[in-house]
Amino acid sequence: MLKDITNKVNNTPTRSQSNPLPLLSSSFSSPVKKYSYPSIRKPYSPYTKRGADFNSILIEYEQLLSTTAIELKTFCTIYHPSINYQAIWRRWKNKQKNKEEDFNKENRGGHNKIWDDEKEQLFADYIKEDYSRKNKDFCNTDLTALAIQFYQQTYPILFRSIKEFKCSNYWIQRMKLKYNLYSGAPNVKHRVQDQDKSTEIAQKFLESVNSAISRYGPDLVLAMDETFWRMAQTGHSVIKIRGEHNNVEVNANPKAGLTTVVTVTASGKKLTLMFIKKGKTENTWKKTNNKLSLMDCEYKSQCYTFTKNGWMTETAMVKYAEEIVFKHTSRDRCALILDVYKAHKTEEIRCFFENKNVELIFVPARMTDTLSPLDVGINGPFKSIGRSMNRQWRLENPDFKLDFSTAVKSAIDSFKLITEATVRKSFRNVLRVTIEEKNSKNTTAQLELPLNNNNG
Repeated sequence: MLKDITNKVNNTPTRSQSNPLPLLSSSFSSPVKKYSYPSIRKPYSPYTKRGADFNSILIEYEQLLSTTAIELKTFCTIYHPSINYQAIWRRWKNKQKNKEEDFNKENRGGHNKIWDDEKEQLFADYIKEDYSRKNKDFCNTDLTALAIQFYQQTYPILFRSIKEFKCSNYWIQRMKLKYNLYSGAPNVKHRVQDQDKSTEIAQKFLESVNSAISRYGPDLVLAMDETFWRMAQTGHSVIKIRGEHNNVEVNANPKAGLTTVVTVTASGKKLTLMFIKKGKTENTWKKTNNKLSLMDCEYKSQCYTFTKNGWMTETAMVKYAEEIVFKHTSRDRCALILDVYKAHKTEEIRCFFENKNVELIFVPARMTDTLSPLDVGINGPFKSIGRSMNRQWRLENPDFKLDFSTAVKSAIDSFKLITEATVRKSFRNVLRVTIEEKNSKNTTAQLELPLNNNNG
């Protein structure tokens, strides 16, 4: 309990509370000190080095005022130009209110100075032992709340400073610097993926893909996946000049972008890209298409559509099949590898592809990083090339405004740099696994025959 720890520091009774704070464990023991810490913090150096006696200055001004009508600001300018006028003016106002006090006494930083080094050391060591070394989620906001509770239970009301301790950002920064603490980015734990290819569901998927390659040929086994292509590749730091206020602005919304539908074949071919933009009418792409029309005809030949939320829907899925899949297969029987996104496996979509002689093969859930050819070896290089091209483009055109037309252009140019050998290698990495011992030889033969290396 926090109360038990604070009682180890001083013997004064703590404030009674109806709900004791279960923040500090009662088994926490005071650490062995490596250094000698003073019991009282030293005064702040800027205050002790000022070298001004405000008591004598106010008496001097009071005597001068009795003989001549001189303003305080004029008095400060002539007699004490090195002292801040506001410092003398504030003390003169208090003296006029008949306050009997020592005007040399500073009343700033009192709520900070009440933390002596012994209590501060104990508090910092507790954070290290119970949070940092145990890899617990603990940020500056948590530190603020914990420091205030520790302060309230350690120092009774009668012994606190006039100003309540609020744990300012400067106090946190100074405390972390003093005790070798810092704020860093945590490792975000994403959804757990099933990495085991030997499971029954993974074996069934691999058998289906190998069977499709054997029956249709590698050129008619397609893999499709959607990926979000950002308009501006943000998330980077910028170079600033220390001591100067450099307000660097990125001329694009970091959340703006397009859903890009990527399709490849087991033989290594790359099909036309499809871009899905968020919109409600046919005019959604009008402005972008006008800009693309001024570019190479290659950019105009891509597939463009829109949906209400900017993601794949049943309507967009039908358009994708008509403009990309059927144009490549000439409506011959083929296979299409998809993930289990809801728009891919609705009853209407299943019936549509079944009537068009397209066999749908779904990548098992939570296995896309090991069983989806696009996720295994294509989407990563695709986006990495895009970031590099965007960086080079930004250096060449620093003042040019980013828009959807530039995003489409960078996606198309990046996809062109993905080689057929990379696509074939991605399929091999997915399918190069022994499904069952009794079928290992057949599986190996199926993998070697369809994936020819004539082009790679």
